[in-house]
Amino acid sequence: MVPSDPSGIQIEEKTVEREYEVFRRMEFNSDRKRMSILVRDPDDGLIKLYTKGADSIIIDRLDPKQIDDTLMNEINAFLTETSNNGLRTLCMAMRVIEEEELQAFIGAYKAIEEELEGKDERLDELYSDFEQGLVLLGATAVEDMLQQDVP
Repeated sequence: MVPSDPSGIQIEEKTVEREYEVFRRMEFNSDRKRMSILVRDPDDGLIKLYTKGADSIIIDRLDPKQIDDTLMNEINAFLTETSNNGLRTLCMAMRVIEEEELQAFIGAYKAIEEELEGKDERLDELYSDFEQGLVLLGATAVEDMLQQDVP
């Protein structure tokens, strides 16, 4: 611990490495406008779905019972201000998955992956149904440096 002044405390932390069991990555594409990863958290053993993507897509997938109106007003003000300044806005969200739901999801995507036709569309549909009831973790804005001549 580092000495501090009366208004706060400074703590030095060493980087802690954790290994997450990954069940599935749901890749970004221009239709989905989001990506997700399904993992077991090594700290608490819970299965968690983390999703990041376009703010409008993520906000539409939030659990209405988990939305804090004050926080959402602040988030919306931030998203509006930063997008008006030409930045690309993203939201991050998550939800805890029960073991039974995980097993059903794994069974469904394995069955779809064995299909010869329409696999991508069926996977997108499965992912879309699964990426619901999220809890908002936060929002960010980044400068889009991928396209030339875009302000």
